[in-house]
Amino acid sequence: MSVNSGIQPTAALAREFEDANTFTSTTRCIKVEIQDEQLKSTHKTEIKGDENVDYAELYKILSQNIPAFLLFKQDNKKFRIIHYAPESASIKDKMVYSSSRASLEKQLGSQFFIKTDFIDDIKQFSDDANAESHPFKVVEEADKPYSEREKRLNEIDNLIKSSTSLSKVTQSIKFGWNDDVTQALNGIVNGEHNFVQCAIDIKTETIILEDKKDVELSNLKENISTVEPRYTIFKMTNGQYIFVYTCPPNSNIKSRMLYSSSATNFPSSIQTAFAINIKKKFETNDPSELTEGHITAELNPTTAGSMTAEIKFNKPRGPANRRRVIYN
Repeated sequence: MSVNSGIQPTAALAREFEDANTFTSTTRCIKVEIQDEQLKSTHKTEIKGDENVDYAELYKILSQNIPAFLLFKQDNKKFRIIHYAPESASIKDKMVYSSSRASLEKQLGSQFFIKTDFIDDIKQFSDDANAESHPFKVVEEADKPYSEREKRLNEIDNLIKSSTSLSKVTQSIKFGWNDDVTQALNGIVNGEHNFVQCAIDIKTETIILEDKKDVELSNLKENISTVEPRYTIFKMTNGQYIFVYTCPPNSNIKSRMLYSSSATNFPSSIQTAFAINIKKKFETNDPSELTEGHITAELNPTTAGSMTAEIKFNKPRGPANRRRVIYN
């Protein structure tokens, strides 16, 4: 099962590609970017020379640090997708584009694309047509192996396609945190408070402090955002720690993916940095599920049966697509 961001092409992009995919069209390339959580056409180039000449000019419509898709039409009228993901692009942008490419190809028609090129350096667009690194060499000599760069990018893409959850794909990604987070975590260890909530600054890709205070376990769910993803560290009265990752389904797609990418490493880093043991990690789309009975049952499996029965009796079952995962 592949990871899909849920971002879809606009109707305008679909029409533009359909027009370009005609024998008489003079369109050479359509640039596609993600804007307002949609795949949109943001630039179009015309056929001026042969495919190698026009390919070498593509760098002019690209940014040094912003990913994009290029729907490039060859001289034989067949299209290829150029997935441009510069090394300097932010992690969140790379993730969103990687998980949106399959949707772009499928919605426009997979049968129209003969290959996908992975480019991470804008200088590659000016490579000599006879050089081994030139992308058309792979089509003309299909039996030749990929370049080392393409192998590396293909491995990343295949990992994303074969994973069942984004957190598995990106579990090695670590975001730093600021001094406020360090002080708040020191405080929870030293008993100054029992609740620390953190957010991710999307612009700097840094974990920042959202709140620190004393909270009753019975009121934990009321203190967690139902709008934006959050990380929460809570210290039980018996000294046990729990980590809660909440990700509301109506939150921004980029935010959900960014939070998911560090949901494994953040608690692991906390345990290492502060020499504590996080007894249980919870992940949910709905903070209201974090009842005192449910948390207590998970921390004390011997009483889980009676606790779970009580929860099921008092609370109707949620929608079928609601996701609640508890992981160790």
